[in-house]
Amino acid sequence: MARRDGCSVASLGGFGSVMMHGLRKKTSGVPGMRLTSGSLLTSALIVKSIVGLAVRGGFELENKAIGIVGASGEIGNGCVKYFGNKAGSLHL
Repeated sequence: MARRDGCSVASLGGFGSVMMHGLRKKTSGVPGMRLTSGSLLTSALIVKSIVGLAVRGGFELENKAIGIVGASGEIGNGCVKYFGNKAGSLHL
């Protein structure tokens, strides 16, 4: 359905990694279509929000401490991977 509607990325939201594993195999040969879990999309939105806040606030992330609750989970880990070398310090 997503491909039919012109999307190049589809998120499955509440569906888990078990379902994603099977669907990746089915869509791996579909040109221009990528699947993501809701967790990855959520991480990306959090990162975009924090980066936007820094821009609007006029401060550099390199001078700030960022706290990430749930850093070992999928969403938190995505944020840790992005901010790992961009923040002044991370508190996990």
